[in-house]
Amino acid sequence: MRLLRAGVLPAVVAVVVLASGCGPFSGRPQPVEPQQSGYEELETQAALDEPGKMVPRAGAATSPRLAYEMFREAIRSRDFETCWRLLSRDTHDAYERNAADLKMRVLNSPTPPPQDLEILHILGLSRKEADKLTGKTAMIGSFRRAAVRDPEGFELITRTDFDHENLYRDRATVHFTVRDTRQVEQMRLVREGGVWRIEAATPVKTLP
Repeated sequence: MRLLRAGVLPAVVAVVVLASGCGPFSGRPQPVEPQQSGYEELETQAALDEPGKMVPRAGAATSPRLAYEMFREAIRSRDFETCWRLLSRDTHDAYERNAADLKMRVLNSPTPPPQDLEILHILGLSRKEADKLTGKTAMIGSFRRAAVRDPEGFELITRTDFDHENLYRDRATVHFTVRDTRQVEQMRLVREGGVWRIEAATPVKTLP
């Protein structure tokens, strides 16, 4: 996993790279069975004592630092369900668009890009089943592909430590230090429904 400095790639471009992957590959990673998320629902729930008021569920990412730490642990444990839950709605929407593009390429082209076929294979889908692909499964497939291709690089965020955070209303930037190099990197977050979620310019990228 590579770290992206803030501003290196626009948010949507980062998601395009994540979802589609790029470059040749050798071999075919085997499908990985889905795992249950170890993270409680991120969505808010009604407060029992104040009808109509929404509060985060227990265990939700109620601070930018907590969201970063949960994402770091989710990468470490390959809990891609939790990774998805920790991404912002705009990031989800971008993955949905790219999943639609991937389906079009696979279903309409006589020679789809090999990375598209590999993502389907990892998810246990045939070309004829490409219409079952969603933004969520496309993200999970691309993360699994990256984890197989370069486990050490993919897990780079697990070798980082929180440094500090900057908040401005419903936006935040978490700064964290890479232990190997002592370089400080950034993660952008947005608060949605009382919980913090990671925006598309995240420290996760499929292999070049």
